[in-house]
Amino acid sequence: MIGLSKSELFSGYNDAEVEQLLQSIPTSFKTFKQGDIIALQDTLINSVYLLAEGKVKATMTNEMGKQVLIEELIAPVLLAPAFIFATVNRFPVNVICEDACMVFSVGREDFLQLIQKEKKLLGNFLRIISNRSVYQSNKIKSFALNGLKERLAAYLLQYNVDDDVLETQQEIAERMGVTRPSLARILPQLVEDGAIEIVRKRIRITDSLRLKNIAGSKKMT
Repeated sequence: MIGLSKSELFSGYNDAEVEQLLQSIPTSFKTFKQGDIIALQDTLINSVYLLAEGKVKATMTNEMGKQVLIEELIAPVLLAPAFIFATVNRFPVNVICEDACMVFSVGREDFLQLIQKEKKLLGNFLRIISNRSVYQSNKIKSFALNGLKERLAAYLLQYNVDDDVLETQQEIAERMGVTRPSLARILPQLVEDGAIEIVRKRIRITDSLRLKNIAGSKKMT
């Protein structure tokens, strides 16, 4: 079913097994265009949503209406899995399409019955939630214990591609939840340290080892 077996949720199942597994419960696929909103922050989560195709960005909106980029997600991936069975089961973020997307969904109660019967599927789902919890814990730890310079170094190590960080300074500031002027004050320090260089507004890592030392030898995971 449109490559669902490639998702972590259906790890260990092939396409035929996934199709057979889902025959007994109501499911749906919905397509979205670039810029479409899949879910708004604080919307109730009554189904399990799996991004089957495409790429989305997760943003949070504060009381002043300012949006902060939290992360980007690439299919196949579950959307807000830790909130599906929470007491307050609402989307913590806005989910916005960055290109054409397809979302697979199944009702929460139907999914609950399914994982009660399928131990492998249950194990996959619990692992996804656990891994997300570890990821969020590491982000909180990094934010609480490290200064902006250390956090930026860790970010650059995680998101570089062949030693180039493709985002603009504004995109990095939004993703890290800091102002661009704050980021602009730190970048020259990393240049002076010999860890990076900035060419035509693109950041290039020149010394990964030095950058790791600045980040405290800890990449965000």
